[in-house]
Amino acid sequence: MRRPSTSHGGSGGSAGQLPEAINITPNQKHELMTTRSWDFLGLKNEPPSELLQRTNYGEDIIIGKIGTDLLPFWRRANGRAPGSSGMR
Repeated sequence: MRRPSTSHGGSGGSAGQLPEAINITPNQKHELMTTRSWDFLGLKNEPPSELLQRTNYGEDIIIGKIGTDLLPFWRRANGRAPGSSGMR
């Protein structure tokens, strides 16, 4: 879902209508990459490990990492960190 970018609450759905809305930025689409997942998990494909066989070779399994680098930005943006420019 992408929302139009706006400054000072122009558009951007219901959030854009709030007087507190300073800026609404569209979501960005990112390509996901899978690299070396088997190596990371210590699984061997040749010969297949027992775990790979029991899990039907990873069918319907998603392995992901969620970055935590957004939390410091969120705290600054919400007035909860030194040097904040967020609303209080």
